[in-house]
Amino acid sequence: MAEWAGYRAAWRQALPAAKGSDRVGPSLRLAVLGTAGTGKTHTAKVAINEVRRRFRSYESVATMAFAGVVAANLGSGATTIDSIFHTNVADAAEDLVGDRLDALVELLRHVELLLIDEVSTCGAAALEIVSRRLQQVSRVLWRENFGTSPPEDIAPFGGIGVVLMGDFAQLPPVLATSVLPGTPVSEAGGAVARATALAGRQTFAGFEDVIRLRRIHRQKGVDAFKESTMRLRDVAITQEDYELWKTHEVDALCETAPGSASACSWEGGEALLQEALVLVPENAAAGKINGKRLAARAPLHGAEPPASATGVVVRIEARHNDPRGANRTADDFQQLRRALHLCVGAKVMLTMNRIWGVPTVPLGLMNGARGVVVAIVYGTGAPGTASDGRAGRADGSAIAGTGVPGAKHGSLPRGRTRARSPSTWSCTSPGTRALRASTTCPRLGCRFLARRCGVKGRRRLSVPLYRSGWHGH
Repeated sequence: MAEWAGYRAAWRQALPAAKGSDRVGPSLRLAVLGTAGTGKTHTAKVAINEVRRRFRSYESVATMAFAGVVAANLGSGATTIDSIFHTNVADAAEDLVGDRLDALVELLRHVELLLIDEVSTCGAAALEIVSRRLQQVSRVLWRENFGTSPPEDIAPFGGIGVVLMGDFAQLPPVLATSVLPGTPVSEAGGAVARATALAGRQTFAGFEDVIRLRRIHRQKGVDAFKESTMRLRDVAITQEDYELWKTHEVDALCETAPGSASACSWEGGEALLQEALVLVPENAAAGKINGKRLAARAPLHGAEPPASATGVVVRIEARHNDPRGANRTADDFQQLRRALHLCVGAKVMLTMNRIWGVPTVPLGLMNGARGVVVAIVYGTGAPGTASDGRAGRADGSAIAGTGVPGAKHGSLPRGRTRARSPSTWSCTSPGTRALRASTTCPRLGCRFLARRCGVKGRRRLSVPLYRSGWHGH
């Protein structure tokens, strides 16, 4: 790869004076394959640094993957495939025009090498769309550089270098066609999508150079479970593997009281039933589990409220900029419910790779990233009132759970009788106030408004404060 980068850099320097076939630079089609633990990611990072050094440009290499978690493992600047090439939109197979094409050209203008990790999860249609988008970018740059029309048979991926990494014995694409020949064609977009997927397989067939990493660098015997999953990958699981996984079986999913003996007797599982992420097939089951855990944090009705902010549970009511939104289901608003309960210390998970239209994967925040709510900040009082400019709490505190909340309004257990929301919200009901939930993920702290866009208008959130008991309605 370093040798190719040297040839490509020399060609780039001579490009202004190039004519005819010399205008087509050296290409690279390379697949790097290997099982888990063989060092694919480390190898990629070393190669990426070398290519960037040869071109003397950080932007010369674009790194991405189908999923945000995988992209984040490649280091800063990595993105998801869809965030750049928009492969999941209905008209993805059509060429870009106008501002959309101009934006993509500016984004990829200096890219010489594209690296895609976990290619087994990337569908054939998505790979073909990536190739076509890069061809479009190459045509625009050809016109800019030479002032003539580009050749009709411009190379796949626009002639830049492409490296695919992964392990085809791992996860296949979801509801999409694999790039491997002989596997079923699974496309929901009709004949056009099927044709795009078949073209993607032909594009993948052009990757004739393959590097296979065989040596597993993990120390043998250190983690029996990882070694077992390797045998599971190869359909070679043994009776010993079965007995090993049986040692981590949870016989009864009954949560134990804090400080008591846990049903999970193995090392590291002492608080598993109280803190583990539970996978459930329906939203109703998830709501039941979350409700129980929130209720356990709040004191009983009439009991003395705790001094800690973690005992404050807020109910966030949805607001609509269109009255018709009040009668629509959560399916129309990306599963944003009419009411949401949260508290400081509650575990949260991002369900998208963009916040306020900004891609967050390069920042280490992606769909599936988990963190905790570290603070709930209320809006300011209404203009012209005594509390103008203060935080939306009776005692002037900006943080939920600090100070002594008021109880002036009969319909609310605690809190001020009225608060003004941020200027972009519409909030008129007494006792409500805008919520800003400050959440922290392991890599970056990020403040954001809880909002989702729906089919008919938007659903936005406002909050009354509940502290004296659990309100499950």
